[in-house]
Amino acid sequence: MTDTTSLIVAPDSDIASAGKIVMWALSGPTNRTELQDAWDLEGLPSSLKPSDFTQPALSLQNALRELARGKRSLVRPLRQRGAWCVIDEVVFDSDVEDGEAAVTGEDLEHTTSYKAWIERTTNSTGASTIHLRLKDADDATSDAVHDAFTKHREHMAANTFSAWLTKVIEDCTAAVKIRKSGGVYYVPEDRVPVFDSIVSAITTANPQHVFHTITAMKADNCVATVLDAVNREAAELVDAIENELDTGDLGKRALNSRRGNLAKLGDKLASYETLLGSRLDDIKNRLEDVDVALGEAILLDVEASNAIDLLANAQV
Repeated sequence: MTDTTSLIVAPDSDIASAGKIVMWALSGPTNRTELQDAWDLEGLPSSLKPSDFTQPALSLQNALRELARGKRSLVRPLRQRGAWCVIDEVVFDSDVEDGEAAVTGEDLEHTTSYKAWIERTTNSTGASTIHLRLKDADDATSDAVHDAFTKHREHMAANTFSAWLTKVIEDCTAAVKIRKSGGVYYVPEDRVPVFDSIVSAITTANPQHVFHTITAMKADNCVATVLDAVNREAAELVDAIENELDTGDLGKRALNSRRGNLAKLGDKLASYETLLGSRLDDIKNRLEDVDVALGEAILLDVEASNAIDLLANAQV
């Protein structure tokens, strides 16, 4: 893979700028309301406000861990997504007879204290509402959990904020990960103003967050690094969809969702071809093949549904 450091190119008046290499360091909680206000002032898309990319399950996990801090309590995930179990741990002395000698030691005992989970309900208009549910929690514990959950929903911890920020940067700026594990992104030149507005809104809400940018120049080594990142990101999505098609577990809605993701990826590849003056034919051909496979899977799903309907009607 191309070395990331090749992107750190000193500005040269003879080489055109190709965008920015961006990275950030997050610190402290971010107030959601203050960020939403700053977001509006910058004129950024309302659809990408933090309220639309919050992770209530993560907020609940942070709340439960905060309440368990300093106690012999464990917060463990259940099978259901967004569900957690709080377990109390007790240390007690135990006497074990070993021949003629009595060995005294300590044992641990674990008991379930209570369970907490997130539930979504949808009304007739399609609007969804988040509910916090508890089981086996006394009144005092219930009040404490609800208060902590509300606080973590309003003040996003760094881990919650990081997940939202990554999603926003990728959606708003067509950024690609330069480093496979994330944390360092390339933002195309025409999306830099949007990125600057996002940074302005975020640092207004929380000045502790720090963003660093490096000008990327349209030199050969820079172009190679960005192309490598674009190809890698596209290949990861295509591989994931191919694996899902192989399992045959995708329903009609999921299949249509994957086609939508491929369409967005196709637009992104086209924009990078224009920006960098290089073709991405290999990955685009794979994308087209997967899109055809998705279309065929959708048709098969429709045919199967029609057959079931015919059978049901025949039995009436």
